[in-house]
Amino acid sequence: PLAEDPYITMNSDGTIWTDGSGWHYVTFERKQINSASSQLDTGVARTKNFRTDWEVWNGSAWTTSLSTHAIVLARGAAASWEQDFTGSPVVVMDSGVATMLYEGANGSNYQTGIARSTDHVTWTKEASNPVSTLDVPDDIRKIGSTWWMVGHGTAGNQTRYSTTVAPGSWNSSSWTADAAIFENGGNSVNLVFGPDGDRWATY
Repeated sequence: PLAEDPYITMNSDGTIWTDGSGWHYVTFERKQINSASSQLDTGVARTKNFRTDWEVWNGSAWTTSLSTHAIVLARGAAASWEQDFTGSPVVVMDSGVATMLYEGANGSNYQTGIARSTDHVTWTKEASNPVSTLDVPDDIRKIGSTWWMVGHGTAGNQTRYSTTVAPGSWNSSSWTADAAIFENGGNSVNLVFGPDGDRWATY
């Protein structure tokens, strides 16, 4: 309940990550729990089969009371770049560390930050945040020694991509409109969503 933009924690090669006890982790944007619907933050759930056994972190323990999910990545302080919300998380495991890219906002200014965790519950934000001026990170992979991020922004309503050698060093000016990479056939599928009148729809 009251959760949006869920993202399954992945291995850096794109396979689904599982911890030593068989749990898969899903990080999500917590919706309309705070005093204003525009002030959002991030929570986490876990499951062993994606159909049942769901639990959420309630701030002190994992529980099957799914409406009690707590903040694991909070909004920033007043006047910070992320004062309004932290959301749209994408999480990848690399060398035992979970790296999260997330969207943060201050008014109409949206940017991307990074946080890291070893347990999916306690997250440490990158000191250099925000690492990109792109609004929303959509996916992240590591191919060889190169990290790839696909995301979208309000500038031209484009889906774009960027590469880097370290997750904390994306160059905001290096984003490239990526329409062509989804027109080359193969087995890739791109799902996008946007406004359809007063509704949001996925295509």
